[in-house]
Amino acid sequence: MERNRLHLLVVNSDKPFASGLMKEMHSLSPFPLEMEFAPNLRQALEKRKSADIVLLDLFLPDSQGLRTFHAIHDGDAGVPVIILLEPRDIALGVEAVKAGAQDCLLKEQIDIKGILHTITHVVERWRIFKDWKEVVDEKFDQAAKDPLTGLPNRLLFQDRLNMALSEAKRRRKMVGLFFIDLDHFKEVNDQRGHEVGDQLLVSVARRWVRCIRTEDTVARMGGDEFVILIRDLPSSEYAVSLAKRLLQILENPFYLRDPAVPNIRISASIGISLYPPDGENGAGLLKCADTAMFRVKRRGGSGFEFFDTPALEEKQEGEGPGRRSILVVEDDDDFRFFLHKRLVQAGYSCDACGSVEEAVDALKSSLPDLVVLDLGFRNASGIALLQNLSRYLKDRQKIPPVLVVSGYSDPEIIDFATTLGARGFISKPVNDAQLLSRIRSLIH
Repeated sequence: MERNRLHLLVVNSDKPFASGLMKEMHSLSPFPLEMEFAPNLRQALEKRKSADIVLLDLFLPDSQGLRTFHAIHDGDAGVPVIILLEPRDIALGVEAVKAGAQDCLLKEQIDIKGILHTITHVVERWRIFKDWKEVVDEKFDQAAKDPLTGLPNRLLFQDRLNMALSEAKRRRKMVGLFFIDLDHFKEVNDQRGHEVGDQLLVSVARRWVRCIRTEDTVARMGGDEFVILIRDLPSSEYAVSLAKRLLQILENPFYLRDPAVPNIRISASIGISLYPPDGENGAGLLKCADTAMFRVKRRGGSGFEFFDTPALEEKQEGEGPGRRSILVVEDDDDFRFFLHKRLVQAGYSCDACGSVEEAVDALKSSLPDLVVLDLGFRNASGIALLQNLSRYLKDRQKIPPVLVVSGYSDPEIIDFATTLGARGFISKPVNDAQLLSRIRSLIH
């Protein structure tokens, strides 16, 4: 944008009106003024980039009303827009101003000197705003961005983590947290120098940013430590797939700027924690992911591992659950995978079925020590499943206890499930400690 020259775009389907307006403005303007005309939205969008300000008629051959304004206006990154309208459309002009338009002018009351004054005022105000925003953005980057990689720093990451957890609690979703440490990075710094080490960190960050979704975050915590936040984690399998991609993308050597420096290869150790099973707050999830990452380091690095709260507790207590068997009956693939994974990690022998028919077939071959049943089946009634299982189990000599999992914890539902034979009840979202404690009370 030139300080001494204005580039004005007039968007109006009435060419005679626009031509007359532009001619008068050019003759009366006290400052250099370059003007372009666009009779429709398509041409306006093509010419918008070079404009300092837009005079916009909301009603065009290819666009009508507020839709026209939203198409031209591009938020804080765009150009200021002044609306031209008829008296009957004043209410629409007010809505456009609320949405970000700088001003509204009635076509029948246009005064050329007045409009030039308005344009000058709007453009200067916009320039002041843009200058201010550049300063604010620069200060924000200094406070919230890592100066080397440009990634979010610890402060911004913590803020995004807290927001992601709050949203996950409201929507009952999962969040994934990856704590990553580059393997043998100190050797790179010691042998090749800190400048080469910095180049490597920047290159690693760029590769990892390409691996994640736009709504997720890669941040640098400091040194060679990175974290990745996965909002609304689709499934545990997704976390596994992402961890493999993050490691695989490091397998290609890094070609740094200095031709005298040989290509560098590096690997990483990744620890993964999940909300809600591994923790309820950001500090707890970071600690869990960090713990899992150090377990990978102790194995030699270049790998990933989930944090395993139940298994760690069992090892610390020194009393494993033995090879007690559990049958999980759950038709939600993600939740079935989650339950199966947690129970196997805790040391149980676990079979998982997606229907009551599969469950009955599994029971015919061998009776487990416990049945975990979700009442919230999508394709059938969980109560009917419990009734069928109860009837089948009553005909057996040994009746394993049934632990019911449900998204509803009303006393009536709990009582009804109990009358049908349920021995325990857990409400969603399932907490690891609660799940393992309830299982121990039923089969140990």
